[in-house]
Amino acid sequence: EDRKHAFRSILYNARKRLEKEGCPRADYIIQKDGMLCWTEEIPVEEDADCFEALCLAAREEKSSEERLSLLLEACNAYTGEFLGMYAGLIWAATESRRDRTMFYRCVAASAELLRDRQDYITMEKVGRRASKMAPFADWESVTMEALIGMGKYEEARQLYADTVQLYFEERGLKPSQRLMDSLNQLGEQFEHPYEVIDSVKEKLAEPMGRSGPYVCSWPVF
Repeated sequence: EDRKHAFRSILYNARKRLEKEGCPRADYIIQKDGMLCWTEEIPVEEDADCFEALCLAAREEKSSEERLSLLLEACNAYTGEFLGMYAGLIWAATESRRDRTMFYRCVAASAELLRDRQDYITMEKVGRRASKMAPFADWESVTMEALIGMGKYEEARQLYADTVQLYFEERGLKPSQRLMDSLNQLGEQFEHPYEVIDSVKEKLAEPMGRSGPYVCSWPVF
């Protein structure tokens, strides 16, 4: 019935809520040129802006070391879907897609640089965070690759099994090509070259006519 009064009540309640959260007493929301905005007296940091600034800085950075640092910081700054409760609004959905695309690029670029450095510990952390922030986007493959790089084959195998089951139960999806490639990479770790076996046999061989510690032939051993 009284829109102006209702709106003043919203502003009053918002100010009280902010004061309760520890912010200083002030008129936080002001009217300027017919628009409502935050007062310039109080600095406001927006997580979405910080994330975008880090992505842009990483893209323009020439030093691979600094670029990796910025990429990792950007990955940690991404907190998931932009305004998920307003996903039905076109502008919010558009921003969400844009942020998600930037996050995907940061994860992929981080994984590539970490792969070159063989920093599989950090790579695993990036993969697990990406899977948490963007479920059903195949980022488990990054975690699998990191686990394989660290020689944690059983963990990698279990992660693959859990991921396939989750994808199928939740979305009815089959393993993606990226996950299959990770599985193939895992399988290759167990294919020992023949020259390695020959080397082992040579070291285990006992001289003819002499007794040794082995009481059975090589095949039996």
